[in-house]
Amino acid sequence: MSKLLVAFGIQNDFVYGVLGTKESGEVFPEVEEKIKKHGNNPIIFVLDSFDAKPAGPQEVRLLPKHCIIDTTGWQYPGSLQKKVIKIMMFNSHAKVVDKKEISARNLPGVINLMKKNGAEISEIELVGFRTDVCIMANAIILQFLFPNTMISVCASCCAGTSPEEHENALRTMKTLGIQIKREQ
Repeated sequence: MSKLLVAFGIQNDFVYGVLGTKESGEVFPEVEEKIKKHGNNPIIFVLDSFDAKPAGPQEVRLLPKHCIIDTTGWQYPGSLQKKVIKIMMFNSHAKVVDKKEISARNLPGVINLMKKNGAEISEIELVGFRTDVCIMANAIILQFLFPNTMISVCASCCAGTSPEEHENALRTMKTLGIQIKREQ
């Protein structure tokens, strides 16, 4: 059995761009290291992916334009770009999921497909950006859809819209039975 790592918003706009925060920039090296150490275990990169024209649900229209497909803001930051390409080439249990709203609606289906194709997943661990939005919404969805799988969040590999909102989200998730890991 192995751990599935789900990395949310590991994109320039969430780290250094229009939705980036000081904390995102500080946490990014931890996230990058965690991805590198994950090796050939199952991994899913969840990317915000939008067209240039404003569209999508209300929750997205309220945010600044971000992660426009084929722009620098949509891409992986720095040296992680090359690492992700290697992971995608050599890890048969590596996937990319595009999302156009806070919840990655197709994420549970991708996880089920990975399981059907031989990935033995005992834990789903979430890392990335917007702890109080994307991470929390998706962790709760996964908690209810996969009740026999441990759902966890690595707090040191996440950043919220603010440090206070990050901690509030971690407390809420813990209350709902999601395991909060304080160290990488």
